Amino acid sequence: MKTVSETEATKRLDAILDEAQREPIAIRRGDREIAVVLSLGGYERLLEGNIQAFLDLRNQVANEAAANGLNEQRLSDLIKGRKPIAQKAILFREEPKIDLHPRFNPGGASNLHS
Repeated sequence: MKTVSETEATKRLDAILDEAQREPIAIRRGDREIAVVLSLGGYERLLEGNIQAFLDLRNQVANEAAANGLNEQRLSDLIKGRKPIAQKAILFREEPKIDLHPRFNPGGASNLHS
C-alpha cells in the first residue's frame, strides 16, 4: 500500500483520490499512519467481508449451542430465569459446580452440587 504524508495528501487531493481507485493510499501524520483513502468499491468489499465473517460466526455459535442441547424453549427459560429441568445434564454434560446469581436463583439457596 502506498503511503503519503498528510501535507502531500492535502496538496494533491485530486491525484490521491484518482490513485485510490487503483489501490488504497495510507496517509501519515508524523511517524504514524492515521487514515486510508480507498475506492468506494474497495470499501464495499471490506464491509461485505465483515458482514460475512459475522454471519459465519453466528452460524458456528448457533450450531454449537444446538449440539449442546440449547433450543428455543431452553433459551426462553434461561432468559426468564427459570431453572432447567432435565436438559441441564444435556446442556452442561455434567452438573455445574457454581452458585447462581440471586436473580437466577430466586430462593437464594445454593446451587452447588457435589
